[in-house]
Amino acid sequence: SDVCSSDLRGVNRRRHALELELWTTRSRLKDVSVELHKDHRRVARTRIRTIAEAPSTARLHVHGRPPARGHYTVVVRHGRRVLLRRAIRVR
Repeated sequence: SDVCSSDLRGVNRRRHALELELWTTRSRLKDVSVELHKDHRRVARTRIRTIAEAPSTARLHVHGRPPARGHYTVVVRHGRRVLLRRAIRVR
């Protein structure tokens, strides 16, 4: 079973960010890092204090703006451990 799952909510123009919902299926996780990669380079990162069974929203900004259209990879880490790696498409 997955430790961490996600659902892409899309770009929130009002908040100038890409929004992603994250939740766990087993336990509560504290201090989780959410990264956005483009062509193997990290272009955005944010931290979430706690992720539990109820979804938490991660907002990712690239230089204060939402990411441009294209293909990206979302990487969720807890310390050095990668919990989730998922390809996404921003429209």
